[in-house]
Amino acid sequence: MLKQCFRQYPTEVRGVSERMVGHYPTSPRAVERNLRQAGKLEKSVFDLESLSELPALREFLKTLPEIVSQGETGNRMYAAG
Repeated sequence: MLKQCFRQYPTEVRGVSERMVGHYPTSPRAVERNLRQAGKLEKSVFDLESLSELPALREFLKTLPEIVSQGETGNRMYAAG
């Protein structure tokens, strides 16, 4: 279910075109890698027990220089959440 929500969020909530979403297929993997390296995630964001965990992870990601830098060079794709 979370994978479906992730796929629908940019188009249905943010109003991003399907074409644009297709340009950034590796974004979730990069975010997961950063969360695992920081010890905040064991597996995949799609394996979280509850969606209520996402806001805290999002706020944590905003503090990581690598994510901030990637967002600046990647047209803010990492800041879209």
